[in-house]
Amino acid sequence: MRKFTRLCSYLLPIFLFAAIAEGQSTPSATPVNDKIQTKKNHADKNNTEPVKVEAGVSFEHLSNGFESWSEVYLSASKKFKSRRAVYGIYRRTERFGQGDHEMTVGYYEPIGKRWTFFAEGSASPTHRILPKFSTLLQIEHSLKRGWGAQAGWRHTEFNTARINTGIFTVERYFSNYRAAYTLYATNLAGAGNSAAHRVQLTRYYNNDKSSLNLSFSAGHEVENIAARVLQTDVQSVAFGGRHWINQHWGLNYNYSLTRQGSIYTRQGINFGVLYRF
Repeated sequence: MRKFTRLCSYLLPIFLFAAIAEGQSTPSATPVNDKIQTKKNHADKNNTEPVKVEAGVSFEHLSNGFESWSEVYLSASKKFKSRRAVYGIYRRTERFGQGDHEMTVGYYEPIGKRWTFFAEGSASPTHRILPKFSTLLQIEHSLKRGWGAQAGWRHTEFNTARINTGIFTVERYFSNYRAAYTLYATNLAGAGNSAAHRVQLTRYYNNDKSSLNLSFSAGHEVENIAARVLQTDVQSVAFGGRHWINQHWGLNYNYSLTRQGSIYTRQGINFGVLYRF
């Protein structure tokens, strides 16, 4: 645990120091903002976006006799000038015959020409299956020729476990595409370290407002399974997209297939309706 904490604590201050140093020079605009569907190399610091609201549902079927999962959610986001953005999400989750409520809020703040600071926090008042709370701090840096890098630290607390995860991403925008690789370095208190990997390809269309996404993940994952927090091997593939029908209405959809070690296989679908004011 000490070695893991040391490694992540060394990497994050390097990103933070460089961001502050550059933030004292001339501010400009080149954002990294997947959550609010902004393509970084086409961003304009003077543009704002209307409030976007999404309501959706998801269902996941589990093998080996486990009960299916379900979720309903409501989210809202707003992008301001100079790459600032804020969002909030409420979700109601049913897993293994138990239900939880959770609230999430997040905020993007530009630091100088090519840096963005991102913070997110979530909490569940019921926390039977979901974490009691989780916090994420992340620095994003936009490089030349469409390259970008992100480094973050997430702390998560369940009823019976504490988890720290370092998240490191390298990405590249080219033509109408974004390709990315992410490393998740996780420490489960009392159970050691593990790592997972994710590769992702996104295609933008409709003036970069809509997108299609394909991702593959593999490695070791920490999951709360029937009130027990376990580290298991995981392999996952997901395909989805976001499509704006007109100026106000859009659709969000996703299909995923996940193998959680030998415990179960999950097949899930998600569907959401978006409205832009």
